Amino acid sequence: MSQYQTDKGLIPNGVENFETYASLINSGAGFTQLSKQEPSSSQNLFSAPRQMEVNIVTRENGLFKIGDNIDVNVSMSEKGYLHCYYKDEEGTIAMIYPNLSQQANAISGNQAIKIAAPIQITGRGSNEFLCMAANDDLESHLPAYLRVQPFTPIPNTGSLDKILSDVKAKTQGLTFGFSKKKIVVNN
Repeated sequence: MSQYQTDKGLIPNGVENFETYASLINSGAGFTQLSKQEPSSSQNLFSAPRQMEVNIVTRENGLFKIGDNIDVNVSMSEKGYLHCYYKDEEGTIAMIYPNLSQQANAISGNQAIKIAAPIQITGRGSNEFLCMAANDDLESHLPAYLRVQPFTPIPNTGSLDKILSDVKAKTQGLTFGFSKKKIVVNN
């Protein structure tokens, strides 16, 4: 439900509301196409079946082309501190949240935020996003190589999975969750 809402530019809260129904009716969809999905284990936030979602806002067909911007929305099921990273089609990884216009303050649960800086697709390949949240400020738990300025390439990182693994190791004892998204651009 929340992915559909994101794709249509609605508030991605996962709630079946008037705006969502109106969008479905206007697009010719039948109500039987609505379904509730349980979050996968890789999307669970904290230890309960709560969900943190990284929603990539797309146009109607969900396809991206070179030159398009990718808007990233993030929502968490409860109050927490968020860090997000982006890996472009060339393999360069940078922190995109917190950034110069959005500080590392706690984010309320069930509140969708939009990452302020748009990400522009510059070539063919895959673009990946990783967002992690904890109940304590993540900044003090990050490995030294991740304490960087926003949008600055992080050298010798390798993959978002390495970042996730390193941060998980440093956040033992905290409630912690993450979500990853990947899009592929072919043209």
